Amino acid sequence: MTARFVLDYPDQSVWDAFVTQHAGPDGGLLQSFGWGEVQRAYRRPVRRAALVEGQRLAAGWLLVEHALPLHRRYWYCPRPCVRGDALEELVVATKAAARRAGVVFMRVDAPASTAWAAPGFRPVPGAVQPREELLIDVRKSLDAMLSAMKQKTRYNIRLSHRHGIRVREVAVDSTTFEDFWRLLSATATRQGIRPHPRGYYQEIVRMLPAVHLLVAQGGGVTLACALLAEFNGVLTFLHGGSADTQQELMAPYALHAESIALAQRRNCRAYNFGGVSQTNPAWAGITRFKQGFAPDTAFTRYGGLHELPVRSWEYAAYRMAALVRR
Repeated sequence: MTARFVLDYPDQSVWDAFVTQHAGPDGGLLQSFGWGEVQRAYRRPVRRAALVEGQRLAAGWLLVEHALPLHRRYWYCPRPCVRGDALEELVVATKAAARRAGVVFMRVDAPASTAWAAPGFRPVPGAVQPREELLIDVRKSLDAMLSAMKQKTRYNIRLSHRHGIRVREVAVDSTTFEDFWRLLSATATRQGIRPHPRGYYQEIVRMLPAVHLLVAQGGGVTLACALLAEFNGVLTFLHGGSADTQQELMAPYALHAESIALAQRRNCRAYNFGGVSQTNPAWAGITRFKQGFAPDTAFTRYGGLHELPVRSWEYAAYRMAALVRR
């Protein structure tokens, strides 16, 4: 049966079933229907390009439109869940649609694989999603997981409890979101990074179907927080932060220990700590912290950015400008 190409696939349940079936170890959150709705609510046009055979979704990928100078645009696909022969057919059909829509190029954050073999794509410098993440199997007893942690991590978890740190899940309202935003902003300043605008996190909370906000408190004060998303058996740490003060209370250790316990209670198969790096010195501290929870677990590696020119001359000008900026 010949597949027909659909640029805006509408059925959420079928889409998420496809992503669930074909996702990599991260569970496919960034290709889920809900993630697309987050982007759309944040005023980024979204396309769910698909090949459909009868009633069956044969292949598909979520594309988020981003603006370029001079009223141009590109389509970005985070970690697609497409493999085999369907990939080539999907690329050809999507590229034709992109050309008709005036798109300059397509960008893909390649999934965990040895190579991104889609025709016409080529690797480019830079990153949108982390090149490495730490995912741990939570289908073990909590005691077994504790014994596998670094001794210092176990000690700091217990120390946080002795200091009276308690972690609980809270509903997201104006008060709890303000705590989250305050701690996220403080951490971003401390680490020299730029967070997303405030409204972006509000749309994550509003649009994703399974979001959890955990807070670690001591003396009635929120000292650390974690915004988590659950999809396809993986609980993912999306964003969080900790206070500049009372760091000796070790609230982040208690926070992530409880996040792991939450993943177990939700019958997830994995907890995703998010980005780590063995090569970037700026990530050394956060990598050591996360790795302390699972020192024997290998990092999950991804294929990095790849781009496919759609309008060749305009793309060449864009790459030249990017080279000059670097």
